[in-house]
Amino acid sequence: MQGLLSHFTTRDLRHGPVVFNLTDLHASNILDDCNWHIKYIIYLEWACSLPIEMLTLPYWITSRAIDELKGDTLQTFDKAYQYFIYIFLRRGETLSPTVI
Repeated sequence: MQGLLSHFTTRDLRHGPVVFNLTDLHASNILDDCNWHIKYIIYLEWACSLPIEMLTLPYWITSRAIDELKGDTLQTFDKAYQYFIYIFLRRGETLSPTVI
């Protein structure tokens, strides 16, 4: 694993930042209102602090299991991923640097 570590981590981020991550974030654990605004997140049993590079788009965002992400479904997931990154970066532009 030591030989492969550089493929999964960034040396510059070894000492942070870390983010609070919901590792079991599934659609059934998110409660929203009639306008699709998130109101509550439940089931925090597997929440933990992880390096920021571990923050990823949930694989279920396209309603497919992770082992179904191939071919056309992988392309659909990639489009959703690109949109997620776009929104994430746009939102980051509006936040104060002390918040990020």
